[in-house]
Amino acid sequence: MNILYCDGACRGNGGSDTIGAYAYIIEVDGKPTAYDTQILNGVTNNIAEYTAVLQGCMEAKRLNIDINMVVSDSQLIIRQLQGIYAINKEELKSLNNQIKLLLGNNVVFKWRSRNDDRLKQCDAACNAIMNSKV
Repeated sequence: MNILYCDGACRGNGGSDTIGAYAYIIEVDGKPTAYDTQILNGVTNNIAEYTAVLQGCMEAKRLNIDINMVVSDSQLIIRQLQGIYAINKEELKSLNNQIKLLLGNNVVFKWRSRNDDRLKQCDAACNAIMNSKV
């Protein structure tokens, strides 16, 4: 199974003084295969969460890895990707559509608490990179 674990974080919530970050880990058959974390400026937390998913999907495609499951601690993002929750903001709709185009239809979107080890790693990576920029 190929799993994309992802997290986004934000200090502030939009505006030019907001600092955010995303992190993802791509796991192939239980082994971490790819990961990344980056700073995002002037974004909301939801944008950071979606960016984590999108960037992970793009890297998986680049590596020819078919993702079977996306795991996040953001219940909102997972429910929106599942089509359970409506998306009101155009920017989030666009990100959602890009992710679905990259992944196709045979992907499970799963919400897990931050107690998941891989999500803890993603969260720690986001905080570390944001701390380095303060």
